[in-house]
Formats: sequence, structure tokens, C-alpha cells
Amino acid sequence: MEALVSAGALAAEALNLGTYIGRNSSRYEADIITIRGNPLEAIRAVNRVVFAMNGGRVYKNEIRAANN
Repeated sequence: MEALVSAGALAAEALNLGTYIGRNSSRYEADIITIRGNPLEAIRAVNRVVFAMNGGRVYKNEIRAANN
């Protein structure tokens, strides 16, 4: 869990962007990903991205969807 937090909130703070990004809150800009699996049980789950949302646009992983 600490590694996942470091990749988001702590990285945003290190870049002096901690008041805009890095947290899931109505006051923050949100780019999200949905993954298949639980990264707390197997960190490789972060490689199994189903879709990502960036700037309000959804990007589906069609290759991943076709193989599952």
C-alpha cells in the first residue's frame, strides 16, 4: 500500500502539485485507472489495466478485454 500511495500522493507533493492531484477528492483533478485484480495481494495487477480516464476521456484497453 505504501508503494501505491508513494506513486500518487507523495509524488504529487514532491512536484509541488499536492493541492491539485494525487488524491481522490472532489477538490482534486482526477485521472483514474481500473485494474483487474488486487495490487495489495499481487503488485503485478497494476499491469492489468482495463481502462483509464484522463482529462475526462475514457481509454479502454481493447487488447486486455479481448484476452479475458
